[in-house]
Amino acid sequence: MMIESNFKIVLYLFIFSLFFLKSYSQDTPDATEIEKKTLEFYTNKNWNSLIAIEDEALKNGNDYFYLRMRLGIAYFEQKNYCLAVMHFNKAIGFNSTDDLVNEYLYYSYIFLGKEEEARKLSIAFSSELKEKLGLKSTSAIDFITVSGGSKIANSSFSDSNNLIYFKPANFFELGLKHYFKNKFSLFHALNTFNQKTYLGDINQNQYYALAAIPLKNNWSIAPAFHILQLKFTGKIPGLNSETTTNNYFVSSFSVKKSFKKFDFSIGSTLATILSVTQYNHFANLTYSVFGNSQLVLGFTDYVHTSDKYAQLNHSFSAFVYYQPLKFATVKLSYFKNQNNNIIEDNGYLINNSTDLTTNRANVLANFRINKTFSIFTLYQIENKKVYLQNIDYQYIILLAGIKINNPF
Repeated sequence: MMIESNFKIVLYLFIFSLFFLKSYSQDTPDATEIEKKTLEFYTNKNWNSLIAIEDEALKNGNDYFYLRMRLGIAYFEQKNYCLAVMHFNKAIGFNSTDDLVNEYLYYSYIFLGKEEEARKLSIAFSSELKEKLGLKSTSAIDFITVSGGSKIANSSFSDSNNLIYFKPANFFELGLKHYFKNKFSLFHALNTFNQKTYLGDINQNQYYALAAIPLKNNWSIAPAFHILQLKFTGKIPGLNSETTTNNYFVSSFSVKKSFKKFDFSIGSTLATILSVTQYNHFANLTYSVFGNSQLVLGFTDYVHTSDKYAQLNHSFSAFVYYQPLKFATVKLSYFKNQNNNIIEDNGYLINNSTDLTTNRANVLANFRINKTFSIFTLYQIENKKVYLQNIDYQYIILLAGIKINNPF
């Protein structure tokens, strides 16, 4: 149930703000005039003027519950949910039991896609507010995803023994995200990957788990681990085929802070795969241009080493996320790599290929069919290099999937 526009509630709020003004603000000569002006701007939905006069009041040392509440509502109505969150949190610092400010803050988090923060906030809601928002019947399962695809080399190379270097690879993934008592979320993914190469056949099974744990003051942490089982069967002509099975473990941890329109996170990933230990440190910055999810820019910088810091390598990725329609989103991404393949996205994406990925670009499109179902598709171009043969080639990757929200 969305927030209702109720004039009686608004009028009640402002009568109280006038009555208790001295308890929440400094006694300045123009304080009463500010209250009258802001009430006028509020009832007329003149959000820009309301923001301007209350920003000036803050600069003059006025800071109290109703001032922050009105600023939050003004930004909320302008769909600038990032700044709305900031002011609603300040208002809660004055009065954490007010249902109206909690409701506004809850929906601000929801509209920003920060469900972990929204759910944790709801733990302390009154029973009346929980019933109003329909939280008593909310499923612990957030979503289920099923996806699959192929990566195909745009060129084929063979040697004198007619060995084809690059053959198509197929992959499949089942994902699940759920909440643990509304305190934090867990995302699980089961993934299979199969490919025939000039060296042999690869069969790879993976399990990934990521916890998103919101903390106080818009801080959060995200521990993750990834288990990989790699089965390889050699096919070198003139040699006996040999099958080996190895298990590898990846761990990752990141810390994030949200401030106004920015999210900043830092973290590290540790992995030992194919007898190579890699230390990967990363920093990510995202910027919400309009204070919502309509247009978001992001950049991640990686510093990684595979020789105990004797040499540091640098890689980066950048993306643009755009929502042209309510039911459609598009994400454009670019990745540039140096010297060694790395593990990305907080330990999620493992690139353990013997061939170097020099760079890649992709387009991810998502279409919401209804409240329950959405479909997504990915098109990616990945440029690769074979070190020993000094061959450059390119993969075209196609992926499609379905996402089921609140399935139970």
